Amino acid sequence: MDAGLTPAQAADALGLPMPGSGPYTPNLIRRHYLRRAVRVHPDKCRDPGAVQEFQRLKAAHDLLLSRAVGDAHSAAEAAASADLLSTFLRAMTGKLRDASLEAELASLGVYRPPEAFGVDLAIRFQGADGGRGPEESADAKAALRDVFAQQGVPWEEEEGGAKAGTGGDGREASNEDAAW
Repeated sequence: MDAGLTPAQAADALGLPMPGSGPYTPNLIRRHYLRRAVRVHPDKCRDPGAVQEFQRLKAAHDLLLSRAVGDAHSAAEAAASADLLSTFLRAMTGKLRDASLEAELASLGVYRPPEAFGVDLAIRFQGADGGRGPEESADAKAALRDVFAQQGVPWEEEEGGAKAGTGGDGREASNEDAAW
């Protein structure tokens, strides 16, 4: 099999119009392949070069078909991702209610994971502390303070909570400070 075929050579082998004249659909590729393959199939054609020509046609068919199916699959995947992202953003901004969110996710083929995964999707983020109690908020602040200390980022307490990323002189940290 000739694995070194370019798409242009593959199109020429199958008798397809040159690339750029339009996308090749799987049906078009198959139709052109079958027309040519019948003529050079080793069982039908006694020519000594028929086996190599048939293998070349098969390689051309496989190359163009994989590209055509791959392009269609990539486009469908991108559209599905965009739909899911749009749904996610509307849900995060509160523009979708629970019932409509469930229905929209189901229409996209996305379902909630089973409880066995350990993800409780019923928990909602509420308020500045994310719906956590004071003990959990204190634990989260302590954990963040430790991470900031390990990274060398200053941490200051404010009246309403913690303020990270300020210098010792009270100025906001610059982009250069935040990078390290």
